[in-house]
Amino acid sequence: MATNVLRAEELDRQFLQCPLCIDRLKKPKVLSCQHTFCASCLELWINQNDGKLSCPICRMEYPMGEGGVASLPDNFFVNGIIDFIKQKRRVSSSAPSCHGCDSEAAYHCFDCSEFLCVDCANAHRRLRMTRSHRLTTVDEYQTSGMLVRLDSLDNSAKYCANHDREQFELYCETCDVPICYRCRATSHRPPRHKHRKRQEAAQQRRGILGQLVERAKGRLETLRDNLAVLKETNRQLQLNRNRAEALIQDRAESLAETLARYEQEALDELNQCYTARREALNTETELLQQVLDKTSSVCSVTENLLTEGNDTALLFVNRETTCKLEEAIDVDITTTLEENGHIGFACGRLELSRSSVLGHIECHPAIASRSVLKPEGELPRDVLVGEDACVCLETRDASGNTVEAGGASVSAKLCSPADEVGLARVKDNEDGTYDIVFRSNGEGRHRLFVAVFGRQIIDSPFDIAVHRPARKVLEFGAGGCITRLREPWGVAVSARNGDVFVADTGNNCIRIFDLNGNHRKQLNFPNFPSKFEPLGLTLVGDEENILVTDHINKQVLLCTRDGQLLRRFGASELRRPCGVSVNSIGNILIADHGTHCIHFYDSAFRYRKDIGGYGKATGEFRCPIAIGVNSRDEIVISDRENHRVQIFDPDGEFLAAFSSTGEGEAQLRYPTGLAVDCHDNIIVCNDWNNRVLMFDQQGRFLRRLDSDADTLQYPLGVAVTDHGKVVVVDYGNEAVKVFKV
Repeated sequence: MATNVLRAEELDRQFLQCPLCIDRLKKPKVLSCQHTFCASCLELWINQNDGKLSCPICRMEYPMGEGGVASLPDNFFVNGIIDFIKQKRRVSSSAPSCHGCDSEAAYHCFDCSEFLCVDCANAHRRLRMTRSHRLTTVDEYQTSGMLVRLDSLDNSAKYCANHDREQFELYCETCDVPICYRCRATSHRPPRHKHRKRQEAAQQRRGILGQLVERAKGRLETLRDNLAVLKETNRQLQLNRNRAEALIQDRAESLAETLARYEQEALDELNQCYTARREALNTETELLQQVLDKTSSVCSVTENLLTEGNDTALLFVNRETTCKLEEAIDVDITTTLEENGHIGFACGRLELSRSSVLGHIECHPAIASRSVLKPEGELPRDVLVGEDACVCLETRDASGNTVEAGGASVSAKLCSPADEVGLARVKDNEDGTYDIVFRSNGEGRHRLFVAVFGRQIIDSPFDIAVHRPARKVLEFGAGGCITRLREPWGVAVSARNGDVFVADTGNNCIRIFDLNGNHRKQLNFPNFPSKFEPLGLTLVGDEENILVTDHINKQVLLCTRDGQLLRRFGASELRRPCGVSVNSIGNILIADHGTHCIHFYDSAFRYRKDIGGYGKATGEFRCPIAIGVNSRDEIVISDRENHRVQIFDPDGEFLAAFSSTGEGEAQLRYPTGLAVDCHDNIIVCNDWNNRVLMFDQQGRFLRRLDSDADTLQYPLGVAVTDHGKVVVVDYGNEAVKVFKV
């Protein structure tokens, strides 16, 4: 049960301070909103507001009565507290004096170790340096926790202010005020005014106020949360503003550095151009100057000879002088220099805008509380383990209008039943909508969290039920003695009639089954130096013929469906041929784990080149074991010892690789068989982890095709049918298993 007491210091702090003058209440008047002020403070407030009465705290407006502020009800509770405190001080014979003014002390400051009167205490609270000091009343300080009972304050509020010594015995429900009997007979006459006994009305009001208090308390947590969100948003706004300011400054500094670098580059280019052209001009000038000096000298000497010399002297130098004159005449005095004297500077464009050079401010209108999943992007009802699912988010502004521009910060994550967090991919459609693609690797109830600028949208998180369907639809090859497989390896499926061709390595033959697992035929080749050991195979020539690698005999065979041998090739290049594939123009690709490369043959079975070589770098291999070709004739290779898949263009140039070594569900460790489906998804057998995995053409993990219940043991070969089925050779269990994708 709650006690009806307050500490003496709390009375003054909670009830006796006027919010307007921050001083002890004088003639306290209470408004209907239950806020209390000094009568003089209210009059000043009304004068400042053109005679209108509104609460200075909550701004609620009230009509002014004819009596003005004086007609407003007194706060009897506050008056009672003031009277009580006055009585306590009168009976206190040991009250200390205030350290500031020698008046009777009412408070004690623990930080200053001083006694203060009410006025000095209020000044103490207002001063910036002392407003946080701990103050307690003298009574509290002296008695170490004296408590004041609130019910001791009731006497001062029992008497009517209009009729002296008349107690409040009634309550006017019409005016919502307590009254005495004389008030009932004068200003609160029935039947216009409805009355109740004071105790009965108080009991009823206690119940109503109690319910309202509980409802108000129920909103406190929401208000605190919203306030915390606003404060956090404000903090993020300030943080982002500071970050943007730093980016602007960094960008400006970078532009200044770039401009300075461009200036130096332009000056260097100018100097280089000037120097080169000046040197060429100087060289040509020097040559012409030498010719000029030589010609001028010859002319001067000859003229002197002609005018001053005698005939004998002339004849003696005639031959030499003639040669020099002819040589000067024959010199080509036309300059060969093609340079002109122009050099200048062409200014760049000046009409560049700030946004194109420096950048622009981003202020996106999208908010989380209005953004929703589009109706057409509602959560999918049936989500399968390992499969991509997509929803579409539509962003909206604070008014609920659709945002038609991209650029919002949208994030999403998917939480499993074990609270493991997986990220979802978000694609900005640049029209205000965002595609959210997510995928689960386990079944059960998952939660999808979607947030805009770090805050969750309406109804987030969303519940998603993920199922793991039964995928294995058929198993065969482990039957009777005649058709029992031994160490099976490669597999190919006919699109024409669904026949399944299996390299039965341990039985040295190729077996043919229908898609229901019924054995139809076996192909044998007994006349080779060593026993026929088929590994990889594929169908060619409108599926009339079979290409198969013969591992032990180091060759590739071309035979018909009936087993007629048409051709053998590759013996001079191959060491341990495994996988085989053919592209759209008939070129043949052989994965040779003995030479650690891919051998390339044309459609006429002529050897052309090798792709790769031994190593760990991209474009190199360690025991490549399987090979496939996608719709663009790109070459996809299972690089077993490097625990990865590599992709090359049709000419054998490296494009990409993907790998995630380990034992996780999406990780590769010693990949073996490989196939490419009609969507260019890559299906890989992972024999160390005993799984069959599907990746998209970029190498992103999509899903696992089998399950632990399928008990695969060293899957080696894989092929895809046109009807969405995956045929897997289970080497360890010596069987073929068919799965529905």
